[in-house]
Order: sequence, then C-alpha cells, then structure tokens
Amino acid sequence: MIELAEVNTWGLTSTQKQQMGYVKDALGELQPQLDNLFEKKFPAFKQALLDAGAPWVPSGIMEGTSNNPMGRD
Repeated sequence: MIELAEVNTWGLTSTQKQQMGYVKDALGELQPQLDNLFEKKFPAFKQALLDAGAPWVPSGIMEGTSNNPMGRD
C-alpha cells in the first residue's frame, strides 16, 4: 500500500519523501506484530466464532477460509 502513495505523475516532495521514510521505519518495527495478527490471531478468532455458531455475514466476511493473501476478508 505504501508503494501506491509514491506513484503519481509529479513525484514526491522532499517533505513527503521524509514522511514516507518515517512510515517505512515504523512499519518495519510493526510488521512482525501485524503478520502475527493477520496470519494467526484473526484467522483463529474467526474460526472460533464460526465454530461457536456466530452468524454468517454475506459477501464472505465470515467464511471459513479466505482467498485474500493478507488473510482478511
């Protein structure tokens, strides 16, 4: 998603480049925690809800599996 912020017809200003550096640094520190949430915690929580009989929501929000590479519906 960060890559999309860098794509435009005129490029980033020096201030925007500096801010993107801050974002990338912060994301680098948080990425392992985010990966754990999206790859382990959320799927396990979603499955626990399904196993407990939680209501199904149309459009696949609560399907048992996800085709989304981030593990989100």
